[in-house]
Amino acid sequence: MIKARSGTSDLYVGPAKGFDCLIAYDDTRHRDLQARLDAQDVDEESVDGAMRAIGLFGGALSYKIDEPGRIVVTAGLRDLGDLTSHVWFIAGGKWFQMWNPYRFLELPDLEPRMRRTLLREMQAKGLPLQEPAR
Repeated sequence: MIKARSGTSDLYVGPAKGFDCLIAYDDTRHRDLQARLDAQDVDEESVDGAMRAIGLFGGALSYKIDEPGRIVVTAGLRDLGDLTSHVWFIAGGKWFQMWNPYRFLELPDLEPRMRRTLLREMQAKGLPLQEPAR
């Protein structure tokens, strides 16, 4: 889907703002975010402008999706997203998030059907319902 939408296999991955997970998006979304800053006439050379740009792009790394559709996320990003051996993917319109499934289940306003879906997926993969000690 990313290749079809953006025409490239480029993927940007970084820490999600306000969540303990990673967010990923294609080049189209990356350009949309930059256009948002440009439309607001943000001076990225000023402290305020730099902080706004960092809020959108800070920590994001660019990856190339390989032929089977995979990327290998750096240890630093895995740590920022609290990702261990299993990852729960959840999509928005122009992005997707990568979650430690146990962190996702801790969300206070998690929609009950999403909770049931994730719990079923975890059971199907043989994951314990309580996070193992690290």
